[in-house]
Amino acid sequence: MFTKFSLIWLLIIPCQQLLAAPTSVHTDGVLGTSLDVSLYGSSESKSHAAIDSLLKRINRLEGVLSTWRKDSEISQLNINKTSEHLSTHLHNVLTLCQQWEQSAEAHFSCRLGQLTQQWKKAVAQQQIPDRIQLRRLARDIRGQEHIVLDNQQAIVIPQKVTFDISAVAKGYILDDSVQYLRAQLPTVTGIKLNIGGDIITWGHKDSHKPWIISISPHNKINDNNHHQTIEITHGAIAHSGIGERDFVINRRQFNHILSPQEGWPLDNPHTVTVYALSGATADAVATALNTMEIPQAIDYVNKLNNVEALIQTTHGKAYTSAHWHQLTKNNEHAVTPTQLRLDYQIPDITHANYERPYLSFWLTDNKGLFLRQVLLLGDANRWAQENTRWWRTVGRKQDDLLDASARPTRRPGHYMIEWNGYDFNNHRVTNNNLVLHMEASRENGGHNYRKTAINLNDNAPMTLPQKGEIGMTTVTVIHQ
Repeated sequence: MFTKFSLIWLLIIPCQQLLAAPTSVHTDGVLGTSLDVSLYGSSESKSHAAIDSLLKRINRLEGVLSTWRKDSEISQLNINKTSEHLSTHLHNVLTLCQQWEQSAEAHFSCRLGQLTQQWKKAVAQQQIPDRIQLRRLARDIRGQEHIVLDNQQAIVIPQKVTFDISAVAKGYILDDSVQYLRAQLPTVTGIKLNIGGDIITWGHKDSHKPWIISISPHNKINDNNHHQTIEITHGAIAHSGIGERDFVINRRQFNHILSPQEGWPLDNPHTVTVYALSGATADAVATALNTMEIPQAIDYVNKLNNVEALIQTTHGKAYTSAHWHQLTKNNEHAVTPTQLRLDYQIPDITHANYERPYLSFWLTDNKGLFLRQVLLLGDANRWAQENTRWWRTVGRKQDDLLDASARPTRRPGHYMIEWNGYDFNNHRVTNNNLVLHMEASRENGGHNYRKTAINLNDNAPMTLPQKGEIGMTTVTVIHQ
């Protein structure tokens, strides 16, 4: 027979379970690194059982997708160059590889195994490889025929193709792990997985709090004083860039991520952090961005759905995609900043020896303090300096700005660019009185400069007439 006390006790038990601390487990030796798991909404005993089962599943996936294991399915395919039947997981990963090869064009490939082997050989011999030979090998690999993937029939790969699927495999395993844990734990409300710094989250923490992810500065992994934090409710984070896997030859460090066009890493490497809804997407995009110059990388991410990126240079500068700031955990990001849209024209000037103009638009505060480069057309140092005022006041003081912001010159026509309200350090600009500087120069042509005061409290669009090489421009203040 139940007493009043018994009834109260029965009511308390479920409440305690709902508010119980998460089950968190750290395991070393997973995919050559470590695994951290946090589970919410499930009992500790069931969570531990599910994690134990997950570790066995990841080990099986490693036996399929790991190029480090000679007995794995992918390694056997690389050795034998043929397979009678691909497993579902390898088929899925190779399909993802082909999709991202098409999306990122010449900046992503899962077929660079031979190039990686050449670099490992160079490390062993401590002799920098021949760049021309690597470029020829890269060209030969790109020229190999397209591989038709059909898990119902045998697959044959060209002799010069050696798959290296590391740019997708870890993210794929993270995605698979989340689905597996959800199937094993029907009551689970939140999942966070971290494999060697690549993270995926699903659901929510207790009280529906977002997941807080810390991002290390470029090449300062142990510096806890300068970490940036972001908040996500669902999705994945992948990091790529300078790290332990890099090639070190005669004390010179080369990024381990190679350009599919050159077989060589970027001469000025950067570190990339990517947010996406899936681990495989974050993994692939992070790899692709490491073979692009920063302006091209930012433009590429801005065209992708539900993908954002942070790019950090060796000089401590940070560049972000259009909406990265929405992820940033910082009081100054709690309010969406006032933004600007510039609708500008490159005038069609009739000239026998017409050359495309070099443009530079930048913002300062009303005291002349540099805030943000808005536009920089002319990606050669020689021509960028033709905009003498920009070079004297900005360019020569920001020595990596040309590499990080410059884009190729453009034909005459109408264009649009937006400023997101943040300065070059990704801090929200709170000063409402700004100055827009516009400078244009052209080989065999003119040189013009314009300075315009901007009041962010003024909602009326401002149209600036053409001034020589600087075409008509309309400045619009955007309040979100």
